[in-house]
Amino acid sequence: MWMTDTADTNNDGQITSADALNATKAVDYCANLNYAGFSDWRLPTLFELTTIVNYGKDDPAIDTAYFSAVTSGYWSSTSYAADPSRARGVEFRSGYDVWYDRSGSHYVRCVRGDSTFVHNFHDNSDQTVTDQGTGLMWENDANVSDSSKRRTWVEALAYCENLTLGGYTDWRLPNIQELRSIVDYSKHHPAIDDSVFSAVSDYYGSSTSPAGGTSRAWGVGFAAGLGLWLAKSASVYVRCVRGGLSGSFHDLTISIAAGSDATDNVTSNVGDISCHGGSPSSGICQDDYTDVTTVT
Repeated sequence: MWMTDTADTNNDGQITSADALNATKAVDYCANLNYAGFSDWRLPTLFELTTIVNYGKDDPAIDTAYFSAVTSGYWSSTSYAADPSRARGVEFRSGYDVWYDRSGSHYVRCVRGDSTFVHNFHDNSDQTVTDQGTGLMWENDANVSDSSKRRTWVEALAYCENLTLGGYTDWRLPNIQELRSIVDYSKHHPAIDDSVFSAVSDYYGSSTSPAGGTSRAWGVGFAAGLGLWLAKSASVYVRCVRGGLSGSFHDLTISIAAGSDATDNVTSNVGDISCHGGSPSSGICQDDYTDVTTVT
């Protein structure tokens, strides 16, 4: 749950530069806020703050049917890993994320709700990684640092659309929200969980074009996890993605007894589960599914 308006921190009924706070005061303001009947507000993380960026808009890059915003910088609670004296934020003129000196003055939009989201990366041992936090499956090329694999935007789109990996053919170039979702803001060079992902501290492309110009595309610099515009003619690294079922994942195990009926089969409309019963042996099937998955 988000504040609709930029925080009027001095309570004068208007949003001006006088409402901008330093990082410490921004944290305190949200922590002490009583607004819309709730008192459990907090300063959002950078991951959360980037989720309300509208990449199809510019100046401001936010959905103005729901939010009011100034085209300037907003604080997040996320520290800049390379220099903890700075904190991360989002510039809502274009949706860039930036880092600020904590003594600087920037605007505040508080958030409330579950702050316990965590990624749950699983190495599938077939050059793919599944994030069970978002439901996305990622390409994980062990030779990703090979500079010959850099591609322009058009080449990257074609590469992912033609990729067959892990038994799947529905790969695509990630949009900027998806690409940002695997940034690990607690790390630097590279800003990603490199215990799971093969990665280089360089630029990776997304499928998203900024509202400010179709000759460019959004990308992420994985040295610091910075979202920024890249020329579509530039050659950058590519990490394809597929899927997108989000929610709570649970391990589902189904056992089917041996029998003579050839229809003693278990399949699913998503995931890898597939096994068969019938004589002479039983089938045991196991996979991870979200709460609303249909299994037959």
